Amino acid sequence: MNPSAHFLWPALAACLLLPALATAEIYKWVDESGAVHFGDAPPRQDDYSEVTIKKSLSDREQAEGRARLDKLLSDQEKRERVQHDREVRESKRLAERQRQEAERTQHCLDARTDLQTLLEARPVYWLNEKGEREYVSDATRPAAIRELRERIRIYCN
Repeated sequence: MNPSAHFLWPALAACLLLPALATAEIYKWVDESGAVHFGDAPPRQDDYSEVTIKKSLSDREQAEGRARLDKLLSDQEKRERVQHDREVRESKRLAERQRQEAERTQHCLDARTDLQTLLEARPVYWLNEKGEREYVSDATRPAAIRELRERIRIYCN
């Protein structure tokens, strides 16, 4: 069941029970703390009044009631759409943050692995865009190490 329907059931029940209440006697009283109460039986205290309820609603009043109910339903649907849209946007933001964090973690791991490889005194190569091996020379090795340490600083902290 739609959660918003819980708010509409009392209003709907009141509309359906209104004709039955029209024939019942309703009493109103104020207790010693000042709270107003309504009931279908007179209270034990003497200070109460009987509430008069119209027996039927005019066509105009029924139309107004239907219009108010339609507006309530429309407003509730609008609030639900706004809430749903907000939840979708938040879900997308969270997914994007998680994707970025995963990408950052992968960059960190790659940089650490590459640095470890460069620090070992053996021939090292990278694959270029064409998939060809490009060997790191002893002259370019220190610059590559500095670059990888900078990547680690950026991605791993």
